[in-house]
Amino acid sequence: MLNLKRLYKKRLRSRAIQKAKAKLAMSNVLVSELSEQQLKDVLASEEAKIKEDQARSGVIALLALIGFGAI
Repeated sequence: MLNLKRLYKKRLRSRAIQKAKAKLAMSNVLVSELSEQQLKDVLASEEAKIKEDQARSGVIALLALIGFGAI
C-alpha cells in the first residue's frame, strides 16, 4: 500500500514539474529567476490542478458507469 502511495506521489510530482516548466516557458520566465518559495507555490498549484482534474474525471466515469450519459 505504501509503495502505491509513494508511486502516485512521485508521478504526481513528475507531471506537476512538467506542467510547471511548460507554464513558465510560455510566460518567458526562467526557473532561475524564481525563489525557492515561488517554485514550491507553482508546483503546489500544478499538483492541485492535476488532483482536481483526476477527481473530475473520476466523477464523470462514475456517472457514466451508473447510466448518466451526458453531463
